[in-house]
Amino acid sequence: MFEKRLSLTFWALSVFTLSVLVRFFYWQIIQSDTLSQKAYQQSRSVKETHATRGTIYSSDSFPLAINQTYYSPAFYRPNSTLSAAELKEEIEKIIPNFTEQNESIFDQIQSKPQKTWFEFQTLTTNEEKGKLQTIPGLEFSTTQKRIYPEASLSAHLLGFVGKNNLNEPQGYSGLEGYYDKELSGTFGIIQRTRDALGRIVFLKKLWGRQVKNGRDLHLSIDRTAQFLAEEELKKGIKTYQAEAGSIIIMESSTGKILAMTNFPAFDPDKYYEATPSTLINPAISHLFEPGSIFKPLIMTMALDSSAIKKDDKCPICDREKVLPPHTINNWDFKFHPDSTMTEIITNSDNIGMTYVIEQLGLKKFLEYSQKLSLSSETGIDLQGETFQPQRKEKDWYPIDLAAASFGQGIALTQVQILNAFNVLANDGYLNTPQVVSYYTQSGKDIPLKTKKPILVFQSESIKDIKDMLQTAVNESPVSRLKPQGYSVCAKSGTAQVALGGNYDETQFTASYIGFLPKENPKFTMLVTLKNPQTSSWGSSTAAPIWFELSKKLIYLFDIKKDQ
Repeated sequence: MFEKRLSLTFWALSVFTLSVLVRFFYWQIIQSDTLSQKAYQQSRSVKETHATRGTIYSSDSFPLAINQTYYSPAFYRPNSTLSAAELKEEIEKIIPNFTEQNESIFDQIQSKPQKTWFEFQTLTTNEEKGKLQTIPGLEFSTTQKRIYPEASLSAHLLGFVGKNNLNEPQGYSGLEGYYDKELSGTFGIIQRTRDALGRIVFLKKLWGRQVKNGRDLHLSIDRTAQFLAEEELKKGIKTYQAEAGSIIIMESSTGKILAMTNFPAFDPDKYYEATPSTLINPAISHLFEPGSIFKPLIMTMALDSSAIKKDDKCPICDREKVLPPHTINNWDFKFHPDSTMTEIITNSDNIGMTYVIEQLGLKKFLEYSQKLSLSSETGIDLQGETFQPQRKEKDWYPIDLAAASFGQGIALTQVQILNAFNVLANDGYLNTPQVVSYYTQSGKDIPLKTKKPILVFQSESIKDIKDMLQTAVNESPVSRLKPQGYSVCAKSGTAQVALGGNYDETQFTASYIGFLPKENPKFTMLVTLKNPQTSSWGSSTAAPIWFELSKKLIYLFDIKKDQ
């Protein structure tokens, strides 16, 4: 009997020992990683610090986009005895329109008694928060909101800050989208050690990563020029009864954007109220057929390639240009026999331009188009730029080349045609258009990496086309609008709008492009109007806006007379 008990005890101890060993093996080997992770989490305190989004400044250091601190209220039911109706009544005494914005939240407080935490949608100021804190159950978290002090001024340039899929702030469109990474910065992490009671052990060394606030952007945008451009555009759209319009002003020698405005625009503080189409920057995202403002570029290509000379005469300008089944005519259905190249530009002669591009040839035309970035992005530092890729040489027909000579059948953005035309102002060099001049971070200036200008046209070709454009202005009806004492090189354009593969005879884009003065110009400017009702001609609608604004820019930039 004793031996039986001893044996039973032995086996019981053996089973117990084995079970303990198995349990040790389970916790120490199988669950080792899990337990180590839990122990690590229990003994560490990790705090994340959000970076402050960078400020955007105009060229005179005025803030165009800044951050403002707001407070997001929430209701914690265990800390309050108020019903949904009572809570609503107390808040309404302080913020009268609070209920309208949070009706669904109050419904949840009423219908879900088991739920304890409710976040409201309304953001409150520090003053409102101070008053609301007297209401039992209200808790607050701090948040940053992007503010645009100039409202719709530069809206398409700036873009806006919304929320991404993770409900985190993210820049969209314009500068906010293009420079989102630089503006956002990098969040910081601080890790501390805790004892068994959860208290911070201050003797232990802290570990983590410092928060890195976003970079500030300093723009080339001249705030006064931007304001003047917006005012003249609004006035012009009203005067000429246009649907929409744009103005871009570029510093001729550098390609820096001094102003860019579109109408209709939107309020970046309330971007969510705008229609999706209004949020798009038409100056960089909408393609259009440039019409006659494209002619000086074709003429310069032909001059530069020695396909023609300035004093050559057009042998086909005494009749219609027939490319069966198509017939090309001039805008006024008049002919100009034996026109010189200067007269072709002055008369905006479509037939003459078909002769010029035939001398140039398709291959050279495509080569120059690539050099001028007419079939690629200009590289402007704004989110949303688009372009139409260049067709292969085999896909061009004689009528396509002829139509391209007077700016039809090709699609460009406004910034593309302006940047290409600016080559004529900048002694033949192509710049990359730029909105941001430099960054600042932690009090230090950080220069931008910019591309070197590319030589496209030789100086003799530039001299010839400048002479032609100056003559075109001086001998046209718009010469009466010209500021006295200043030389101007410019060209008007009127282009039909293609819809469904055909040109709509009721829709036009009127435009005027140019620079002043002729030598060492300060700015190059493009004005476009969509469907002006008083007249479809760019010389009658876009040109007056261009000249009225240029007179103000002369004063603003202190440009000296050259005549």
